Parts: sequence; structure tokens; C-alpha cells
Amino acid sequence: MLIISQAQFQKCFLVHIACLVELDRVNELYALGHALVKLQPDSEVTWYTVGCYYYATGQYTTGKKFLSESHSSFTSLPNHLSQSQTSAPLSTLASERAG
Repeated sequence: MLIISQAQFQKCFLVHIACLVELDRVNELYALGHALVKLQPDSEVTWYTVGCYYYATGQYTTGKKFLSESHSSFTSLPNHLSQSQTSAPLSTLASERAG
């Protein structure tokens, strides 16, 4: 699994995440989001990934919440995701972060 460790790869990683959304690869988004929540809970890319997962699964309200959280500290989000309406373990980890 691809996990970012250096800032220079961050933009490529965002493209990777956007491709997963466009290709409807929700299982891969879920696995990636889950790994990022465990490994990099303070990263804006983590919460962008979680938001993208919820967006891709049609859970727009929850997705919008996490996309907004990631966007507040990260200004390079693709416009089609940052401006759009936006499995239990991921939900649990995400709610722990939000609470």
C-alpha cells in the first residue's frame, strides 16, 4: 500500500486518491483511509481520503464534513471534490477524530 512519507509526493498522492474516486474503487479508498487514520491521524491528506471515501459511497453529508476539515488546513484540493456536496471501523475511527 502506498503511504506518503515525504511532502514532495503529496500532490501525486492526491491524484492517486482522486483516481480511486473516479474509478469507483471504494474498497481501496477504505483500506487507504483506514491505514492513514492509524498512521497519520493529524495529516490533512488523511481526512481528505476519508472524505473521498464517504463521497464515493454516496454519504455526502459525512464526506462533506471530512472534506471541509481537510480543506481548512490544505488548499490544494481538486475543485470537483472540495466544492461538491459531499464500514463501521472507518466510521468509528473518524468519529473518534471528530469527537
